[in-house]
Amino acid sequence: MRRGVCIALGLLAALELTGAAIAQGARLQLFLPAGVSSGKMEVQYVLYGPFGARGGYANPTPAQPFVEIPLSVDSGPAGEIRMFAWAPDCQIETFDVPLHALDVQATYTCTPRPDVRLAGRLAVASLPVKRRSEITIEYLAYWACSFFEEMDCSVPQISVGTSKLDPDGSFEIELPDLANDAPGAGPSCFQITLRDLKSYNVITFLSPQLTELRSPYGGLKVASSYPKATAFIVKND
Repeated sequence: MRRGVCIALGLLAALELTGAAIAQGARLQLFLPAGVSSGKMEVQYVLYGPFGARGGYANPTPAQPFVEIPLSVDSGPAGEIRMFAWAPDCQIETFDVPLHALDVQATYTCTPRPDVRLAGRLAVASLPVKRRSEITIEYLAYWACSFFEEMDCSVPQISVGTSKLDPDGSFEIELPDLANDAPGAGPSCFQITLRDLKSYNVITFLSPQLTELRSPYGGLKVASSYPKATAFIVKND
């Protein structure tokens, strides 16, 4: 009798260990439509569970038709995942998935998104600088902090392009039109950076001269159009 009880307890423990091992290896696969390269995607996620909240970035593999995200951390499996996905020429998509299965699948639909042209110029007497420089632009997704329910949040920054700076201080670049893109139109802005072309060191951050184009964060507001020769000045911290 005791032997039977011991065997039963042993089998139960083995099953629990096997289940835990499987849960530790669980994955979410975010499938992509044809024509969307996983190597060019940005995917940020947060896992929720007994361990609290743990965030990270997916590491897409080029030529793979999906992006894979682990659904556990060292202390155990997650009970929920929230994430957002971004790809060139596509709208941002958010996902909030309760985790009731070991392996989960989701699909990024890649709703087409237009671009908007920004023709800018430096309006500061001391600029353009004499050394060769360029303009880099990043999308700052402040809305993601509330989406992830994180008080102490590292604001996601997504590179959207670079442009050479002409000798007269002018530049042109195509930006994603996120004005009608929920959640992309939420609290956010474009961060405009002037950096050295040789060392890539930041020279200064820029802000629109017109206050109506300036976001509360000092960057360029998300919009469906911008004035010709939009003037930029040194950003005040």
